[in-house]
Amino acid sequence: MLKRIVVAITCSMLVQSVSLFAQSGKVPEAGIEPAKVWMGEVSRNGKKEVELPMTGLVNNVFFEGYVGYIDNRADWEKLLKVVMSTEKFPEIDFTKNSLMVSPMTAVRIKIVVRDGDSILDYAIAMPKTKEQEYTIALFTKAQLESVRSPAKSK
Repeated sequence: MLKRIVVAITCSMLVQSVSLFAQSGKVPEAGIEPAKVWMGEVSRNGKKEVELPMTGLVNNVFFEGYVGYIDNRADWEKLLKVVMSTEKFPEIDFTKNSLMVSPMTAVRIKIVVRDGDSILDYAIAMPKTKEQEYTIALFTKAQLESVRSPAKSK
């Protein structure tokens, strides 16, 4: 029962955050969490490290030039070729949504405001294996645009 209440409150807070962002175009004080997150391993094919396909980069709390986004089907299909997943990814509507892409396991992902600027905040989880890992997070297109780093895009 308690778990159901916590899930309901979390869903309610997420809907309120998305609604506030849609109305004002500003990140709410509580931040904006992604609608969905996927994690897994990258298929290296004998390489030491694989660079994940990205459309561009996002401003984030840790590594400049390390975390990016995908906002189109062509880049999404390139990424799907290097990630190993037993889960089937859903169809993504890139007219409404964008994906955050990280070449590590990122947890507690949230768009927040720091010093007046929107920034992607997250924590890095300890690797579970010796394989290269990834995190993909689904945000609305407008939400992820608030943290894009266009001058540093790939």
